[in-house]
Amino acid sequence: MGLLVVGAGGHGAVVVDAARASGWEVVGFADGREEARGTGRLGVHVVAVGEDEGIALALAGGHHVVVAIGAPRVRGRIADRYAAAGVPLATVVHPTAWISPASTVGEGTVVFAGCIVQAGTRVGRSCILNTGCTVDHDTVLEDLVHLSPGVHMGGTVHVGEGTHLGVGVSVRNNVRIGSWSVVGVGAAVVSDLPDDVVCIGVPARPRP
Repeated sequence: MGLLVVGAGGHGAVVVDAARASGWEVVGFADGREEARGTGRLGVHVVAVGEDEGIALALAGGHHVVVAIGAPRVRGRIADRYAAAGVPLATVVHPTAWISPASTVGEGTVVFAGCIVQAGTRVGRSCILNTGCTVDHDTVLEDLVHLSPGVHMGGTVHVGEGTHLGVGVSVRNNVRIGSWSVVGVGAAVVSDLPDDVVCIGVPARPRP
């Protein structure tokens, strides 16, 4: 199946690797910068500039799309635009990742090498589960959540929409993290965190 990757940066390159490893034929990048046209990485070139051109290309070729942009609000807006135009969103799972058959992963989500998702977990739409992260049983990751490399989560955790956990964050079981928050690199989440905050430290607390 043909796959158009939206976003030609470093994250896009890792998405290309994961997509190829899982059997997708990557047909090119779409990127918002006119100067990026014809450039590329890993032998994949920018073949569409802007969302209108990307949508037209995907529809004409019968391709799927995955949005390889880290910023959650931007990723969600672009994914919604493609989906509203009738372009199917691809779910990309690297073959070295383990996802329990008793869990679900939403469309547009990318699960990178070495990730583990245990039983009863629900991963939402257009999430990023980056290299080597682990998500234990009965956890909920709402839409647009981004887990950075090396995030480790206990069971029965709930992470709200659009929240980003930095590299190496650890989350205790039975914790609820709000929506549109950021948890900084190496933090340890041992109690509930609210919406719309930046949290750092061990234990993680909202930054003053």
